[in-house]
Amino acid sequence: MIPHRHAQPEVYHILSGQGVVTIAGRAYPLREGATLFIPGGAEHSTRNTGTEPLRLFYVFAVDAIAEVAYES
Repeated sequence: MIPHRHAQPEVYHILSGQGVVTIAGRAYPLREGATLFIPGGAEHSTRNTGTEPLRLFYVFAVDAIAEVAYES
């Protein structure tokens, strides 16, 4: 995923695989079962570092996905 940002906070929960998320220039490892918070306005990106697909569930703090405006 290319680096991007949006005003709304976001939460990722990793379902399977492994990877790295970069938030505001700092890299964090991802693995199955991990949950992380991405503050609103923070530039972030995710990449798969494993051999299997990186599957994640994500949630925005909004009532509808149409409220999320991505900025790159």
